[in-house]
Amino acid sequence: MVSLFKAVLFECPSGSSLEVSGMTSICYRETDRQVHIAAEVLIGSQGLRIFEASIQEWEAAPESLPISDSERRRIVCDIREALLRRGYDIEVVAASTPLVPSLDHSEKLAG
Repeated sequence: MVSLFKAVLFECPSGSSLEVSGMTSICYRETDRQVHIAAEVLIGSQGLRIFEASIQEWEAAPESLPISDSERRRIVCDIREALLRRGYDIEVVAASTPLVPSLDHSEKLAG
């Protein structure tokens, strides 16, 4: 299944492109800028899980530029449409979701 995603290029309806470059990231490109986004291949399905919190800065010359919340939402929508149009599943981990759940040991000791 991993080989299905190696060097696959998706065209987004907006004219931007999405290149899946491996199991740990995807590269979303617009005309003169790009952003690498943390991703995982979904096991047992043909799809990807992307981590919205990793969509932080445009990699553009001469310097990186921050990505706004509205741009982040648009990028996620573009990615979702591009993958769904090709028959792939997509799961988006919201930016507000912690990647590693915290465990407060004091609650367990007190209880």
